[in-house]
Formats: sequence, structure tokens, C-alpha cells
Amino acid sequence: MKIVTTNLQVTSFNFRNDNTLIRDCEVLYLPPFVRALYAVVGYAFRVDRPAKNVDPSFGSRYISHYTPALCFDGSKIESGILSDSPAVGTFLDHSSLIPLTLYPIEDTLSSSFKVKVEGVELIVSESGNSGLRTIANHALSTLSRLFTLKTGDFIFVEIEKSKEKLTKGELEFFFNQTLLYNFEIK
Repeated sequence: MKIVTTNLQVTSFNFRNDNTLIRDCEVLYLPPFVRALYAVVGYAFRVDRPAKNVDPSFGSRYISHYTPALCFDGSKIESGILSDSPAVGTFLDHSSLIPLTLYPIEDTLSSSFKVKVEGVELIVSESGNSGLRTIANHALSTLSRLFTLKTGDFIFVEIEKSKEKLTKGELEFFFNQTLLYNFEIK
């Protein structure tokens, strides 16, 4: 299984292995080589069958479920052992939270995301999901022209990124006013 992260326009993408998933997270440590760490909320669409060169009109045959997800995006420090390495990108290992509960795309009317650290809201995003199927089909169609997606892969589509960097404290991630994750950032 792999996780492909992309933006809404699918103009860029990154790969993450399944070892970047945080399971039963109690503590997230801020890496010493990162200058700033930001929260990124979005939808993770699960690929139901192998997909290569999929036409957008057939996307529903390949993706039928989604889940809200939280990833972390960091910018590396300017000086240090890894400062000249182009391999250190923005996405970090052990930095993807994808809940196991999957929701059918057709059953979704609207959604809201909220990320709070120590009670301060970093992300508040509310939107209707009338375009959720369109987002899934567009991402699948674009990415499947570049490489084959396998059964069980996830496509994470970024909806919003925090403007403020994460600080130490208690992080809470809400989806539709339901608390999904609550853990400490150290």
C-alpha cells in the first residue's frame, strides 16, 4: 500500500509508504531538523481495484469510499547536516493520520475540519461535498495516467493547510464536530 498526497488541482504529488501512518498516536515529536511543522487536512480516497489510465467518468468504479485525514508538512532548517540534501522534502515519515473508518462518497452532504492546538484553532474549514466525487475522479484520472495505483492505495487530497506552524501542546483533530484524534506534540 502507498499513500499519494496531492493538492486539489493535482499539479504536484508525493509518495508516502504505509510506514508513514501513525497508529494509536499519543505523542508526535517535532523533529530537530525541521524549522516549522504545519497541519494539512484533507480527504483520503481508497482505491478499490488496480487503476491505470482511468477516464474521469469511470472513477466511481475505482473509488467508492473516503475518510478525513491529517498529514504534517515541514520545512527543513537552513543549516545543519541535512540542509543541502534535496531528498529531504516537505513530507516527513510517521506523519500521516488516516482513520480506519471509511465513508461512502455518495452519502456525504457536507463536511467540516477543525485542528486545534492548546485550544487555539489552526484550521477551520467547512464546505459542501457536492464536488467530492469530482475531486476523487479528477485526482484518480490524473494520477493514474502517470503510474498504476493498486488495490488498497490511498490518494490524499489536501483541502487546507494551517497558516501557523504547530507548537508544543495538545492537538485535537475534528471532522464534522467529532473528535478523531487527540495527542500531544513535543
